[in-house]
Amino acid sequence: MRDVQIARYRSGHLRAFFKDIPVVDINERKIDLYVKHRLRLGRSRTTVNRELQLLGQAMRLAQRKKLLATVPHIEKFSEQGNARQGFFEQDELEAIISFLPSYLKDVVRFAYYTGWRKGEILTLEWRDVHDDVISLRPEIAKNKDGRMIFW
Repeated sequence: MRDVQIARYRSGHLRAFFKDIPVVDINERKIDLYVKHRLRLGRSRTTVNRELQLLGQAMRLAQRKKLLATVPHIEKFSEQGNARQGFFEQDELEAIISFLPSYLKDVVRFAYYTGWRKGEILTLEWRDVHDDVISLRPEIAKNKDGRMIFW
């Protein structure tokens, strides 16, 4: 549900900018103008990339449905060096966990030790546990690559 809300929010910016332009007239130049507009508003390159990703997906879907003959090339910003920062040390983690309700403590510890995302952890099932191995099924993983941890 959250993904749908995010897509609606991002598509709102696209719809507002391209509102008077028929989709068949959206080209690389108009997309470049959109990018400049969003950056001038102070939006990050990553935010603009997510919006462009949504635009590209919509246009490719329209092409598959034979509503668009061609899809313009959509250039995105490099996101190299966009790794997460600000990791906790174990004693800091335990201090934070002490304030959490009991039902969250193990989930947070599991996330800390594995680096798995909340959605990946919360969708684990008993079928994913085999002796001393926990498997993350590819259909659950954000990047669609399964992973395993051994404990």
